[in-house]
Amino acid sequence: MELCTCPSCAKYTITKPDGTVEKGLLVHRSTRNKHWRCLANKSTNTTLLESCSSLCFDESENSYIFIRNADPIEEPSDDYKEDTMKESEIAVLVLKYISWLNLECGLSKENSQKARDQLIKILEEALKRNGTELTISKLIPRDIRTIIKNLGLEVSFEEYVCCSKCFSLYHAEIAPDVCVYQVSATTQPCGVDLFHPLRMKQDPQVNIFAKELIPPSPKWVHGKILPPHKPRSRIPKSILITQSLTYWLRWFLNVSGVEETMEKWHNELESQPPVPIIDVAQGAMWKTLFQNEARNSSWTLAFSLFIDWFNPLQNKLAGRQVSMGVIALNCLNLPPRLRYQSQYTFLSGIIPGPMQPNMFTISNVLGPLVNELLELRNGIRIHTPKYPKGCQIIVKLAALMGDMVATHKVGGFMSHSATRLCSWCEIVTNERQDLKLGKQRTVQDVRNTSYAYHELESQVKKEDLAKRSGIRWSELNRLPYWDPVLNIMLGVMHNWFEGVLKHQFMYQWGFDWKSEVPTQESSRSSESDFEEMDWSRSETQNINGRLQNEEKKQLKCNIDEVVVPKGVTRVPAQLGTSQCGKLKASE
Repeated sequence: MELCTCPSCAKYTITKPDGTVEKGLLVHRSTRNKHWRCLANKSTNTTLLESCSSLCFDESENSYIFIRNADPIEEPSDDYKEDTMKESEIAVLVLKYISWLNLECGLSKENSQKARDQLIKILEEALKRNGTELTISKLIPRDIRTIIKNLGLEVSFEEYVCCSKCFSLYHAEIAPDVCVYQVSATTQPCGVDLFHPLRMKQDPQVNIFAKELIPPSPKWVHGKILPPHKPRSRIPKSILITQSLTYWLRWFLNVSGVEETMEKWHNELESQPPVPIIDVAQGAMWKTLFQNEARNSSWTLAFSLFIDWFNPLQNKLAGRQVSMGVIALNCLNLPPRLRYQSQYTFLSGIIPGPMQPNMFTISNVLGPLVNELLELRNGIRIHTPKYPKGCQIIVKLAALMGDMVATHKVGGFMSHSATRLCSWCEIVTNERQDLKLGKQRTVQDVRNTSYAYHELESQVKKEDLAKRSGIRWSELNRLPYWDPVLNIMLGVMHNWFEGVLKHQFMYQWGFDWKSEVPTQESSRSSESDFEEMDWSRSETQNINGRLQNEEKKQLKCNIDEVVVPKGVTRVPAQLGTSQCGKLKASE
């Protein structure tokens, strides 16, 4: 292994045996050579587009233009300049149109290339018949990926090798063969293989992922070193892909109309009376969040964090249960009609399946996002249409949204079935029937208990503290401004549509396909952290309000006659059967 100090590897540091810290990564010699070759190629060679022309910004025309690489000795003629300008204008339009077909319309890479070829033929033929001889094809790359890159539309992703059991994250080049994560200092390492055990006949000395192979390191599991085996491929079993929030903000704030929309909504809220409150930006939490930064920055942006899981193999009740997670952020500075639209939603990452992280391992997934939020709270400088010379942007996390399972996992609280079940108050399980609030939790108590839990070395002591307090460690508590009590929102959709109403429809009325007569729920721990709410068993026994079969048939007939608004899905015809799947909130 050799030390690579290329710009990409120089972002990391290593500690030598003598204690000195040096920038770079330890990689194989071939990988180091590959990095420097790529860097040399970037500095000496240009892309296909750049080899034919240069893309420059003309301030007088307020647009991008292509300028051919002319001989520096000879001054180009006026006719040459005019033809170049025409070619550049047409080329930019073609580039934008082809990228729109691929990104917005979903046209494949192959079909995008065909569309590019046909469009160029049509344009060149039309110009030729008009008496203009222009060669546009030389200015436009054939590969859609090159087009997107040259237009600045390429998205920057970061890939991590992710443990399929504990969701620990490793950079690909320095990832061990097995996961070394420990829940506490006294527990055994995870020990799960991070890569597929594909045996290889040869022993090539190259690097990461499916393209490259390296010899295995000794495997250490439960205090034992296993003998090395044949070289195997470095194909990760699971990968977590994340997107940089800083990179996304540079795009978001340069979208046409975004700054004007946020400023207009801010001024509208300022002109509103203090009561009634119509938006989160009028609340005391918002004012407290930015009370010290508002005067020192051009934009103070607040985001909400949403985490939920879905079944990529379709949401069938009787089907295979596989869970993948979504980590998404929405800018609360936008008006409500825009802030949750997909084009303004920042997708931070996709949590790989097939199972969900539990209360312990969810923190491993949130680490990269929290690290970036810690940097953004100090502010970054971004050039925007309103501030061409750059402005100071401060970003903070203002709210955690989701169902009870997600908010308790991410927020650092025990499950809904635990003794201390609430994230807002200290009510216990046997007091729920009184329908009275318990003593409200305070931010200082929750943060102190969370850090005390995090610093305990014994897993037994951690569990004892969690059962007594209902509080665990959360990565969000690393944010100094985060309020683990008031910043957690109650999801109305999950609470009413997929909670109360679903319980009434599926179990009280008897549309649960599993059983017309509920059976006793299998016993489970009262401190379970991994099960979602399931009211379909013990709490619904001996219910007299269940609909009879004839009444169910009549209700289905009535549902079929309902006129459904555009954009709202209709209730499935197989309602009450295993083919129906789980009802959505809108259904």
